Amino acid sequence: MDVELTPVRLFEIVLEEALRDGSVEEGEFEKVEQVKELLGITAEQHRDTFKKVKERIDAATESDRGMDRILIYQKCLIVAAADGKITEDETQKLNTMKDWLKITAEEHKASMIKVKKWLQEKRSS
Repeated sequence: MDVELTPVRLFEIVLEEALRDGSVEEGEFEKVEQVKELLGITAEQHRDTFKKVKERIDAATESDRGMDRILIYQKCLIVAAADGKITEDETQKLNTMKDWLKITAEEHKASMIKVKKWLQEKRSS
């Protein structure tokens, strides 16, 4: 599997989490705008990504949760590690997301363990 952790993919992960409950609340909107600017997402990329994510969310079961920063980070880790390696560019992007999401060293370590276990289980099944 060749999956690259691109700025658009990172934005998609954040937007998916923000839209999980069906709409983007004011505080979530600000965070989405911050990450959009941080990653250099264009208006066209935002529109296309929003449409894609909204369709996927609308088709899924509703959830009453707001944005979960650790889940966002873990999804980023999964995408980066899916091909079995994390490139230097992906590491820089993950560090950017880690800083933006305010992920602590302990949260990072726990996330890495969880993602590694999940990927091992997925590969063995």
